[in-house]
Amino acid sequence: MSHVIFNLFLVTILTLFATFNINPFSVIQTQPVGDGDPNTPYTFSTEQDYLEYYNYANFSDPDDEWPNYSISARKNVVKEDVADGYYVTLFKNKTAQIRGLTDPTQDVIIPSEIEGYKVTAIYKIINYRMDENLDQTINSIKTVVIPSSVEYIMEDAFSDLINLKSVQFGGREKYMGLGAFSDCRNLTNIVLPDSLEAIPPAAFADCYGLTKLTIGKNVNSIGYNAFVDCFFLKSVTLPDSVVSLGQECFCWCKCLTYVYIPASAEAIDSSAFLQSNRVTIHGEAGSYAETFAQQNGIPFVAGK
Repeated sequence: MSHVIFNLFLVTILTLFATFNINPFSVIQTQPVGDGDPNTPYTFSTEQDYLEYYNYANFSDPDDEWPNYSISARKNVVKEDVADGYYVTLFKNKTAQIRGLTDPTQDVIIPSEIEGYKVTAIYKIINYRMDENLDQTINSIKTVVIPSSVEYIMEDAFSDLINLKSVQFGGREKYMGLGAFSDCRNLTNIVLPDSLEAIPPAAFADCYGLTKLTIGKNVNSIGYNAFVDCFFLKSVTLPDSVVSLGQECFCWCKCLTYVYIPASAEAIDSSAFLQSNRVTIHGEAGSYAETFAQQNGIPFVAGK
């Protein structure tokens, strides 16, 4: 009888998995698929690979029920710790996430390794839950140096650092989340690395003081509101890799006078330069950039 009951239970469970299109083996995966020594820091091939491995509900708070945090991801955590002046999470594949500073400081120099774990991601530089000196920490940070080990800068990772003036990227950042540097009002110069493939929505929104911007040569898209309200930004040269410009990506850039859009651009939202009334678009004659300029009443100049 017990075997019959067990079989009925198993059939019911498998039916539920099939109904909701769930792979019953995926929820117990604790290591991403890959070759080589499992203790070697793993390089993820896609953003989704990374998110599925690292996104988890903070197990120090059992009441957390955040969406989009998988059951399997929590199993990848070795421990949460405080080390080298940071809140960190250490993972089974010998990588680490920065989850906040422990003390206020002007110069943030992020280590490439903590307790033998390679720092591959910055989840947050301000720990809003744990930081007892929250306002002081937010106001004190003026410079940030990111090591070459970091590949992922997550959503809002550096947002609201109102006195941040300088960011030095490590050169291997391949993913940046929504609003990563939004509302960093005193940030004046940004040089984005060639490793970055997309500038996410609101990445530098409300960075009022931004005057100089260098975009890496492999960026293919500019997300919506990416540079909205960058009032003092004067000149932008987009690389030949750029394919699309999203909604209001350079909206309210009142001092913007020069934008070079390469022939590779195939989609530009009509609101991309909304309220940036001084802009002139430069590009190749006969390109989509010229067509866009003509359709939207924006001056166009052939060539750089």
